[in-house]
Amino acid sequence: MELSNSYIVPVIIALVEVVKRAGLPTRWLPVSAIVLGLIYAYFSTTGYLEGLILGLSAVGLWSGVRATSGR
Repeated sequence: MELSNSYIVPVIIALVEVVKRAGLPTRWLPVSAIVLGLIYAYFSTTGYLEGLILGLSAVGLWSGVRATSGR
């Protein structure tokens, strides 16, 4: 059974947070989200374009929450 893509974006955000706490510089976090989306696409039946979209969605969601929370 494959996870719905709506559940993958928060998972990518959580994994990016783990990578951030591991010491990756902040400027590389969007790139890591895109890479994680592409890795998901590689191991699932989705295409690489969909994985790219998932990674970009995770970056956009993270940026939007950060901008509205005043951080």
